[in-house]
Amino acid sequence: MNTLTTLLISTLVGGAILASGCSKDESKSDKTTEASQKSAKANKPKSKPDTAEIPKTTQAKADTSFAAGMMQSYETCRALLASDKAELADCAAGIVAASKTAHKDAPEAVHGHISTTVSAAEALAKIAPDDIEVVRLGFGEVSKAMVAMLTAAPEAAKSYHLFECPMAKGYKKWAQPGKELENPYMGTKMLSCGEEVHDHHLGMK
Repeated sequence: MNTLTTLLISTLVGGAILASGCSKDESKSDKTTEASQKSAKANKPKSKPDTAEIPKTTQAKADTSFAAGMMQSYETCRALLASDKAELADCAAGIVAASKTAHKDAPEAVHGHISTTVSAAEALAKIAPDDIEVVRLGFGEVSKAMVAMLTAAPEAAKSYHLFECPMAKGYKKWAQPGKELENPYMGTKMLSCGEEVHDHHLGMK
């Protein structure tokens, strides 16, 4: 065997060995990668459930009575006055608009109270907002009619708290869904003035 032939054979054998080694390394690398992926997948922490999908059970029960629409607009008026804002024309008009549905769904015993509330709300809507004390007196008349309506329909009253402020001018009571007192007659200067009225027969407590 001449030198050239020997050299050629050596080169071919070396290349084959090298090729075999790369193939083994690549196969080993592939297996290592696959094992790592399986391990990572096994050790991956379980995702927590989306909290948005968990129903909230602590939320206060919504008012579903015939008075819900009227009370929603009434509450808007009350909150505005508690913040010393006197532009109540829109929320007063809302009470009037919602009364149509309320009158249709309400028991006959409260029809008169709804009509009285509407009259008071219409008068409130016409009061100029430049004198907030006059607006508060007008709101008091709406509150008087509204509380009378709730008194006649305890099933509607159960969603609200009844408060009274001895220092208020005119009618001194009002209703609100929250139990943290926010006085619409005194506003920010005496927001917490008053106390809850525990007339249990009204369902307000």
